[in-house]
Amino acid sequence: MRIIIDLQGAQSTSRFRGIGRYSHALALAIAKNYHDIHEIIIVLNGMLPETIHDIRQSFHGVLNKSDIKVWQGCAPVHSSDKKNDPRIATSSLLRESFLASLNPDIVVIMSAIEGYNDNSIISLSQHYDIPTAVVFYDAIPFMQADKYIKPLGKRFEDFYHEKLEVIKNAELIFGISESSCNEAIEVLQIDHNKVTNISSASNSQFRPRNYKEEEKKNILTKLSIIKPFILYSGATDERKNHVGLIKAFALLPNDIQTKYQLVLAGGMPLENHIRFKEEMKKCKLSDKNVIFTGRIGDDEFVALYNLCHLYVFPSYHEGFGLPALEAMQCGAATIGANTTSVPEVIGREDALFNPFNENDIANKIKEVLTNEAFRIDLKKHSLNHAKNFSWEASAKKVIESIEVWKKSYNKKLHDTYDNQYYINGLVQNISKVPNTNHDLLTISQAMSFNHPTTVKKQLLIDISELVKSDAKSGIQRVVRSILNELISSASEDYTIQAIYATQDKYGYKYANQFMHKFLNQDGNSTIQDNPIDISPDDIFLGLDMSPHIQYAQKTYLKHLKNLGLNIYFIVYDLLSIQHPHWWPNGAKENFEKLLDTIITTSDGICCISQAVAHDVKHYIENTQVSYFHLGADIDNSVPSKGLNTDSEEILEKIKNNHSFLMVGTLEPRKGHAQTLAAFETLWDEGIEVNLIIVGKAAWMVDNLVQEIQKHTKLNANLFWLQSISDEYLEKVYENCTCLMATSEGEGFGLPLIEAAQKKLPIIARDLPVFREVAQKYAYYFPNTKESDILAKSIREWLHLYHIGKYPKSDNLPWITWEESTKKLLQCIKASN
Repeated sequence: MRIIIDLQGAQSTSRFRGIGRYSHALALAIAKNYHDIHEIIIVLNGMLPETIHDIRQSFHGVLNKSDIKVWQGCAPVHSSDKKNDPRIATSSLLRESFLASLNPDIVVIMSAIEGYNDNSIISLSQHYDIPTAVVFYDAIPFMQADKYIKPLGKRFEDFYHEKLEVIKNAELIFGISESSCNEAIEVLQIDHNKVTNISSASNSQFRPRNYKEEEKKNILTKLSIIKPFILYSGATDERKNHVGLIKAFALLPNDIQTKYQLVLAGGMPLENHIRFKEEMKKCKLSDKNVIFTGRIGDDEFVALYNLCHLYVFPSYHEGFGLPALEAMQCGAATIGANTTSVPEVIGREDALFNPFNENDIANKIKEVLTNEAFRIDLKKHSLNHAKNFSWEASAKKVIESIEVWKKSYNKKLHDTYDNQYYINGLVQNISKVPNTNHDLLTISQAMSFNHPTTVKKQLLIDISELVKSDAKSGIQRVVRSILNELISSASEDYTIQAIYATQDKYGYKYANQFMHKFLNQDGNSTIQDNPIDISPDDIFLGLDMSPHIQYAQKTYLKHLKNLGLNIYFIVYDLLSIQHPHWWPNGAKENFEKLLDTIITTSDGICCISQAVAHDVKHYIENTQVSYFHLGADIDNSVPSKGLNTDSEEILEKIKNNHSFLMVGTLEPRKGHAQTLAAFETLWDEGIEVNLIIVGKAAWMVDNLVQEIQKHTKLNANLFWLQSISDEYLEKVYENCTCLMATSEGEGFGLPLIEAAQKKLPIIARDLPVFREVAQKYAYYFPNTKESDILAKSIREWLHLYHIGKYPKSDNLPWITWEESTKKLLQCIKASN
């Protein structure tokens, strides 16, 4: 069967309460134990984006990412505001259409009373026959309407009764206790054949723990607990009976009051805190008698459950009573009310009291605190009885109930239609709702996302930096080459879409105008760069490296990730973090922002070498890291064309002497200064060789630029070709004797491959990445900044060259840009 779980109960404001915990834990147990038997799909509300990432993470390794689906609506839709009524109606239609398109056997709604104060949408299906099951917690608001419904006004009353109709019309009702099942049957008049007690459980973190004295002291001191204590935890509405417990504590004998403190754990509204303080004052209790912890975390709750002398649960009315089970699971001696579901949880009659009688509460507390044997027996009972409750057992009851229902379900499930069918239906139905023009745009985008009509998923290629300006750097050459291969190679899996963003605007656009020029198409003034149209199966690839832009789009990229898109980045190197002195001020911080974006949003990282992948794994944990090598066929890298007016003269000079070539922008890390100094040593020794530098000046090289421009050997034995085309560069390669790869740090070293293509020998600094790329097909010099050592290495290489024993690059393995791009796509698929 295909079982859809609507998990809005773990997304809404209920996530801060027991309902949220219950919803998430039960869904997780169903997925863990039954995804191999049935198709389990989690459906999340895209209008509650802040919860999606954590929920996805919690199902990691349990379900495939594609099994967690997100639908989009038109917010805001909280029912407390009448202005939202059109959006509520429309978003209900959007949700129902989305659920129907999944062709479910049944939809399990984890919490139906949702959406009054947030963007949850729970509704009856108006246009599709979608069988539903609902988890039912209690009918407390209905049974005590004067306290819980009437004070909130007619609008809340209508809202609550509307959600009750969702429950009543469900095919199956899953009560969280025998008490809640009885309320569904007797109070809401639901057919008992539809109702099943699935019980409840507590998360595994609530368990016995031993605390060292120092650890115990720190925890208790932080909460102002200085004595053995009686504990209560839970919400603070009137039925929880805090006042009754305070009165009961005041009725205890003086010696017990002196020996113990009463601790009320958890956050509470200010008005309740004031009310409880007033009650303490009436009972002549001080702040030393009764402790209010305020909001605390689960670890602190676990500690309090383990360290308390007695746990008391005096609630008048519960759907289940999870805090009592949490305490028992930690081994706390536990007593509680003899009403509704609490006896099921505690499972022991002599541990119960009448919560409406403070004397009875006080007498039971006194009995436990003055009878150590009884208290110890309660502790043992807590651990044993708590074993009867587990999320696995609750999940089993859910699945068994659905399986039995399915056998007798006579209605024909709806047929499977294509997405256009659902869009047509939505257009027809939404047109009847008085939405504003502004909302119609949002609705249109939601429809497009919920029901994508494209057959292929999009591979969205971020080329933001290239669109802004082509710096013709090494990275830009890679971007152009891979982009060209992706566009020119038809893919069965993807529609390739180049996209870009800016720093000052939220979201990405299609790079239609840029691609029109990139593909040398005829001019068309009507081409527009429209906002990207996304679907959950799309893939985002950060091909270009633009730290400012990608960091500025971090929130948008998180939005894409929440919606289900897979997000990948190419990392070219980590040099600006490893060696910040090679870059201008701020470069390290900017790259750290890019890494922050990658860590926050990415599903995988593709590095351009194994060496870079090794470095990345030390910086980024819990992310899939792979690598691919760059291509080297210049003809397929969208090469720039054109020769300079003096190119023939310079090429002739290069050809007529032993010429050593350096390719790359002039930066502090590239080793130009060391190399120039080494050649000056050779020239001083009378060795007739040329040094050809190809690349424009970048940052922090002003002194080097001046030295080159004023050099006595300039245009004789020293040539600086600053901004030449790829066509010119290829001719330089063909006429040189050897490539000098003297950079102190690289992500790959593409010039090594390009040189090998021309059978040009290589002298390279002994770096791991150069060893990876050039292997045994290069001559390596020690990784030192000493120019004399480099000069010595060049002399030695010249000797080997003259006797024919130098390492030849002819057989150096290299791949084309087509092969490089295929490898990149394989990296993405492996992580997907």
